[in-house]
Amino acid sequence: ETVLTEVLSFESEEEENGIWFCEMTCQLDDRIEEGKIIKAPTPRGEQLFRIIKVKKSLPAMTLYVYGRHITYDLLDNFILNVRPTDKTQNNALTDILNGTEYVHPFTAQSDVPGIATANYVRMNPIQAIMGTQENSALNLWGGFLRRNNFQFKVLATSPDKNYEVRFGKNLIGVDEELDMTDVVTRLYPTVVITEPVVTALPEKYVDSPLISNYPSPIIKEYRIPLTDDEKLLPIADIYQLMRDRCAEQYTLKADLPKSNYKIDFVELRKTEQYKDFAVLEELDISDTVWVYANPLNLNMSARMIKYRHDGLHDRYLSMELGNFKPKLTNQ
Repeated sequence: ETVLTEVLSFESEEEENGIWFCEMTCQLDDRIEEGKIIKAPTPRGEQLFRIIKVKKSLPAMTLYVYGRHITYDLLDNFILNVRPTDKTQNNALTDILNGTEYVHPFTAQSDVPGIATANYVRMNPIQAIMGTQENSALNLWGGFLRRNNFQFKVLATSPDKNYEVRFGKNLIGVDEELDMTDVVTRLYPTVVITEPVVTALPEKYVDSPLISNYPSPIIKEYRIPLTDDEKLLPIADIYQLMRDRCAEQYTLKADLPKSNYKIDFVELRKTEQYKDFAVLEELDISDTVWVYANPLNLNMSARMIKYRHDGLHDRYLSMELGNFKPKLTNQ
């Protein structure tokens, strides 16, 4: 049944690999009730949300409506025992959705590489796909979740929009946070070939190519575990292995701070600088942009990890950019 009523506000909120819900206010209408479906505009086009809570506000003669994305219908389904064995994430997702107690319209696809084995026992499909346990499909294989109504899609990499944004000091509507806790720009690699002797490099340190961007070197020991076979290598080869492992750490951004930018578009639109950030409104969840960190003279990649969207006016209300590990939902 199609319900037509005057909608006063509609906002949706999504987190990377996590929750996706909507909140709506509208005129009093007895046809709007728990269990009905809302079809509404979002940054990913029109999406379906299942109403799970309706609250009447009599003085204002309005309804407050809370809904979850249609994919959460799977919370009511059940998996007795599904064990994807030596499979890709794409095949594991198919096994999960085919292994439910009753038929549903949901499908999934993934381009995430790698083979793994998992066991899903007595849980709902949402837990199996995006739960917090180590063997959930997103935790075990990785990837970035994009949902589109009845389809789950997992991307191997964060799409890079090739946008560069520069946030100035005291910019109204933007909160900037740089976390230097885990940054290292000069590694002191060590190995244990024969207990209890600790072996270091002849030159002692391996420097990051970004070391000059910081006021002084940030030095930390990096204990590298060796396999039994690696311990039998000539010492020159072990030294090279140590140098290569340090280079890998810098490739993994050990020399860059974690960043987080909370953007209030309502406030930002009031400023002249807003035009410089309009490109951000073209982003979707997990899209990557490049943020220039002025104090460090560095360009750092940051993903859109959370947003709140105004469906009536088709615009973002707020957004978070960051490069933290995706936060998985807990059901």
